[in-house]
Formats: sequence, C-alpha cells, structure tokens
Amino acid sequence: MWKKLSAVFAVILALTLTGCGSSSGPTVYTTQITRNINVDGYILNGTSVNLGTANVFAGIDSLGGDFRSFLDFSLASNLPPNAVIDYAGLRLYINDILPGGASVPIRIELVEFIPPLSAADFNTPAVGSTVVLDTITPADLGNIVPIDGYIEIPVTPLVQTAWSHGNFFQVRIMYGPSLVPPGVISINETTSPPELRVDFF
Repeated sequence: MWKKLSAVFAVILALTLTGCGSSSGPTVYTTQITRNINVDGYILNGTSVNLGTANVFAGIDSLGGDFRSFLDFSLASNLPPNAVIDYAGLRLYINDILPGGASVPIRIELVEFIPPLSAADFNTPAVGSTVVLDTITPADLGNIVPIDGYIEIPVTPLVQTAWSHGNFFQVRIMYGPSLVPPGVISINETTSPPELRVDFF
C-alpha cells in the first residue's frame, strides 16, 4: 500500500516539501538523483558480471540462478555538504516479473564497491546492520502503477548512513528472506532509470 500511495502522491509531496518551511522548523528541500548507468549492473551466481545493460535483475529463478542488482547514486553532486537527510525513497520502474504473476521478496542492503563492478561484490559485506525488506507484486509493474509507473521504497536510514560515510549511495538488491517460490524482477535502466528522492534541510 505504501508503494502505491508513494507513486500517486510523490509529485504532490515533492511540490509541497520543496523549499517549504515554517517559523517552527527548518526549510525542507527535495532533489531527485538519477542512477549512474556507467556503474550500475547485476551479477548472476557470483560469477557473471553484467554492466551497462538496459535492465538489471534481482531474485532467484526456477533453476536456482541468483541475480543481484547494484545501483549507484552520487550524493555529493546533488546535496550541499551540510545537508541533513530527512527522508529518502528509492524509485524503481519494474519492467517485468518472472514468472508472471509472482510476488518477489527483495532485500536492499547498503554496500560500498569500487567501480567497475566485480564478481567479488556479489557477497561484499553490507555496510551497517540496517536492511530494507519489501515485496514486489504484479501491481507494481510499471505499466500498472499510476502516474509515472514508478514505485517508491523508503530507504531513509540507508541513505543517512551512506551520507555519513562518504559521497555515494550504493545498494545491492537481492532475493529477500522468504519461503515463497522463486521469482526475478527486471528493473528498467534506460527509459525510466532508477531514481533516488531525497528530502533534506
């Protein structure tokens, strides 16, 4: 439900929060950061590294193939040095879910890797203990979600940690802990690339 509401009201909220403030609190600004296509990619089974692709994949297929997506966003080029993160949402356009009709649990972890992506990054330790869990369903497909086709997943603690560590927000999206049947999601990297919405003051 949150993802649906976020998709419907993201634009309204952005307009409301951008440059708004009151005498009782700081002015909150909103920025949208687009992924770095030269860094993004996915790794299959810890060996096959795929960079610069039209889509990245996350999940486990019926044959046991383990797909993990890696996304990179530059925080320093979009936020002032003293910015305080108030909210952050990872916006994804889901092209497809395999098999059709499946619901795919996902796990989003904050990671740090040096481009280009390498096979070793498949199992690189997560930064911190906070992870974000969600489930992608057929209702989240880009051709079904209202307005712009994006879903928005809150990742505020991950971005806050990344901002305290350095200049980049890098995440690994993988199959989440669940007993449901396998499934793989396809994330658009070209016409509707991943975005990071950040509210800050």
